[in-house]
Formats: sequence, structure tokens, C-alpha cells
Amino acid sequence: MKLALEAAVLAAIIGLGAVEIAHTEDPASATQAANPSVAAPDIKFLESAARYANADIQLGQIAQTQSSIPEVKAFAQQIITLQQAHLQALDKLAKNKGIVLPTEPDAEALTLAKHLKTQKSPMFEHDYLSLGVAKKKLDAQTLYMDETEHGKDADIKSMAQTSMPILDDQLSMARKLLANSRSE
Repeated sequence: MKLALEAAVLAAIIGLGAVEIAHTEDPASATQAANPSVAAPDIKFLESAARYANADIQLGQIAQTQSSIPEVKAFAQQIITLQQAHLQALDKLAKNKGIVLPTEPDAEALTLAKHLKTQKSPMFEHDYLSLGVAKKKLDAQTLYMDETEHGKDADIKSMAQTSMPILDDQLSMARKLLANSRSE
């Protein structure tokens, strides 16, 4: 932003008129500019948490149609239900802070979703449980743990803390289902 302003001033001084500088801006920094009372890392946490929740919902919906194992379908439905509620709570908290959350999963989850749609049982269950749930939960645990340890906003930090046991339970269940599917 400062670079664009400097370029425009320089252009005006040397008589070139207005110059438009293309740049990419981190959504968290754009939101922070609109609401400076929330630290950029807290905003980034909320945005990432929303992407994780959206990914869990989308991947769970795919598991509902692709899996041939009733326990995996039930687990996917449980994740969908929990993440929809979590996403609503994230959205309410974000709106109270003047933050707009993304409504789509991250690019990695979208790529995984495409991959999962091409898989059949038992490879589908393996990939869904190991990549779609276990890996994503480990990544989310890191994100949430970082927020609980370093977050500045008390409300956002509290949400991260209360979510940790749910992440732990889902990771444990995914590992259990994965182990059971390997033994069959």
C-alpha cells in the first residue's frame, strides 16, 4: 500500500499522472487495516480455522457419498455436524470483531477433494481418513495450539482452547477407523 502511494506521488511529481500499481495484499492485513483492534495473527487464525472447517465439511460430504463403510459415513456425518456448528461460532465471533471469513477450503483441500472423488473403497477410506482427516487434524492442532499459546485476543484464544479437545477426539477416531480398516 505504501509502495502504491509512493509511486503515485512520484508519478505526479514527474508529470506522469496517476499510476496504478498492482499488488497482492494478505487478506489478514486488509482486515486488520479495517479493524486494527484485532492482531493480524488472530485474524489469520480465524481465517485459517474457517478454511479448515469448510474443508472438513466438504470432505465429509464426499465421504457420505463415496464410502462403502457405515462407520466411516457416520464419522463423516459427525464431523460435518460439528464443523457446521464450529463454523457458525467462528463466523459469529469474526463478525463481532469486524472480520469477514473465507467461505471456501484452502487449495490443498480442494485438490484432495478432487482426488477423493476419483477413489473407490477401500482406497477411498484410507485416503479420506489419513489425508482428509488425520493430516488435516494434525495441521489444525498446530494452528489451534499456536493460537492458544500466542493469541492476543482473549475471545479468539478461548475459542481455540475449547476446540482443542474436539480436534483431539476426531484425530483419535480417524486413527482408530484407519487401523480397523487395515485389519479387515
